[in-house]
Amino acid sequence: SHPMHLVRYDPVAREIADLGAIKAIGGGNMCAFAAQGSVLVGPAYPYGDVFLFDPVRPFAPEAGAAPNPRVLVRFEKHLTRPRTCVAHPDGRHVIVGGFMDYGLVGGGLGVINLQTGVTELLTHDRVVPAHSTHALRVLPDGNLVGGTSVLAPGGGHPAEAEGGIYLFDWAARRVVFRAVPVPGAAEVFSLEVGANGLVYGLATGSQFFVFDPARRIVIHREDLSRLGDLVRHALGRGPDGHVYGVLGRAVFRVEPGDHRVTVLATPAGPITAGLAITGDRLYFGAQAHLWSCRVR
Repeated sequence: SHPMHLVRYDPVAREIADLGAIKAIGGGNMCAFAAQGSVLVGPAYPYGDVFLFDPVRPFAPEAGAAPNPRVLVRFEKHLTRPRTCVAHPDGRHVIVGGFMDYGLVGGGLGVINLQTGVTELLTHDRVVPAHSTHALRVLPDGNLVGGTSVLAPGGGHPAEAEGGIYLFDWAARRVVFRAVPVPGAAEVFSLEVGANGLVYGLATGSQFFVFDPARRIVIHREDLSRLGDLVRHALGRGPDGHVYGVLGRAVFRVEPGDHRVTVLATPAGPITAGLAITGDRLYFGAQAHLWSCRVR
């Protein structure tokens, strides 16, 4: 993370490789990745740069006219501290969200069309004023669901007390619904959309909730603080359609019928980063180590 290195793990060969640093990021980090087709896209702190990495080509971030990764756009000031990145199922767009620059409150959305190179910046006043998008997912109909934070980690002064969720009309590029899923929580930290179309979320204090975007209501809440502190990125959907999660002391699965949380593993040490699922294994970070456990 600081300094940022790109690391690759091959789950078939069970080999890990440190590809090296991206010097353009300097002392910053890349907080999220999204796979759009055959490429990876990720926003980076501290400049709001959005990088594209082609994993088929050699890692060569300083290769003159054709670096890999390369910068697509810089959302300077408005997305200085990115937190989330999602690929739209249209196969063309990637959307990023996060916090603004030092001393500022709120954070917008950056939209990149990988086919045309056209970029859009939706400032926070066009999304949720004085909020920053901390989590972002795509619903089955192609619209977005976002989770917000009211914090200002760069030294700003928060203007709101509670983070929320919002529904974003993708075609119209506007928010059409807002709600507070966990009263009193400053952040909606992580989101995932289940195979059933429901939205699963974690908020400040490891508070778990389930939101029905069709009825626009929260249908379930549960305190999961017994499983540990929040971890970036905490929720993911497996190839079996189940939603899985990690918190500081546990790996868990959400049962689709009653939203019951089933603990699958309790590692010996704290989980500090998540979450990737491939095949029947779920991967997570524990400080400098990569761990996995079987999920089915």
